[in-house]
Amino acid sequence: MTVSPEDDTLTFMDEPELKAEEHKGRLSPWEVLVVDDDSDVHSVTTLALASWSYQGRKLSFDHATSGSEAISILLKKNDYAVILLDVVMESELAGLEVADFLRRQLRNHQTQIILRTGHPGTISEHEAATQYGCNFYEPKSYVTAGRLRSVMASALSGYNSAITSVSER
Repeated sequence: MTVSPEDDTLTFMDEPELKAEEHKGRLSPWEVLVVDDDSDVHSVTTLALASWSYQGRKLSFDHATSGSEAISILLKKNDYAVILLDVVMESELAGLEVADFLRRQLRNHQTQIILRTGHPGTISEHEAATQYGCNFYEPKSYVTAGRLRSVMASALSGYNSAITSVSER
């Protein structure tokens, strides 16, 4: 800032542009919905991904403990990048009903669904993908923190591609 003595005018200098590294911290987080009837799954998921980021963006979590609660949340907000979705909750197919609702009723095909199940025999990976539009199928017994981060990176990449292709139409 400079002050001109003749007319008391203040002149402000232009602010320097943010470097890419400084700008990254200001990007909005990826929105993630965790749907599971096991509170430990919510805690462990949040803990495993709390300090993790993808393309310089952290994650922001919403939580539902049943399929019906997830549907209520999706009626208000359905622009999640990823839904981590349990299959068996208040019913054998509660999670699949959420996936079906998102894809058919809300016509949301951008959000990536990571189906996580402790009961892999309930539905096959192929059926989850073709009948319910699930993008990933993860038996809970296989999920480690590293595996979860890897699948999340793939899901966020898929979401980013999906929203980019929609906006280019």
